[in-house]
Amino acid sequence: MYTMLIELTATTISRQVANAHTIFNIIIAFMFLPFVSQYAKFIRRIIPDDKNAVATGTIYLNPVLITASRAAAVDAVRKEMIRLACLTLQMIDNCRRILIENNEKLVDDVGRTELNVNEMTHEIVRYSTETGQTGLSTDLSLLLNSCTNAVGDVERIGDHATNLVEMYQYLQDHKLSLSRMALEAGNEMFELVISALTKRIQALEDEDPALAKEVLALEERIDYMEKTLRAQHIARLNAGGCSPGAGVIFIDILSNLERVGDHANNLAMVVFDIERLHHSTKTAKV
Repeated sequence: MYTMLIELTATTISRQVANAHTIFNIIIAFMFLPFVSQYAKFIRRIIPDDKNAVATGTIYLNPVLITASRAAAVDAVRKEMIRLACLTLQMIDNCRRILIENNEKLVDDVGRTELNVNEMTHEIVRYSTETGQTGLSTDLSLLLNSCTNAVGDVERIGDHATNLVEMYQYLQDHKLSLSRMALEAGNEMFELVISALTKRIQALEDEDPALAKEVLALEERIDYMEKTLRAQHIARLNAGGCSPGAGVIFIDILSNLERVGDHANNLAMVVFDIERLHHSTKTAKV
């Protein structure tokens, strides 16, 4: 009955999703209103007051949504995918600070975040599978599959971040260091990849196909930069400007960052799928 009510509130999937969330949140708010003070005391008792703490695990995957509102359940997967992408973005930025600025303190942060990313990935995939078994419409099924595939790409970004940390640890263990020129080139590559991933996340949050198309060009720049920096570094190696051991690690760093760019690029496909979904919905109503 709730599903039928939501379908009556709008003609488009996107509007139905928004209305479903609004109505659901209002209902939950009224249900918890009499218990606000007790709930607040309980939360303060079990959760330390740490302003720097990052929420772990998923927060949008409410099992009730799977049966109450399929559109809202699919949107919950999309929201968690974006949260996951934000976590891996922070991991890549921390890797930049570790490798370029020699900030060893962030190594453990990357490791903890990777564990959180893996846990969230499993939860999202499980929730997505359960949602997909409820008999979704063609449009919702397309969006759910697109978001679930994107979750896999985001998880791989986290894996590459772990690889980058391992490369730093290898340099430390073998008392190797990158040349000044290698550090400058590496920082340039990091900044381009971080910029591309940031814009893709923004395009996802805003469901902005124009921004998604704009940042697709960054993938070509990332590929070109990786090839250019690789060639320049090999030339430095041949000229004796960098130790062979550190040189191999630097090339691996470039390779991993290029792969991060590839996975980030796939996130834009979700935005295009949403655009196609909206277009098909409008066409069906004409």
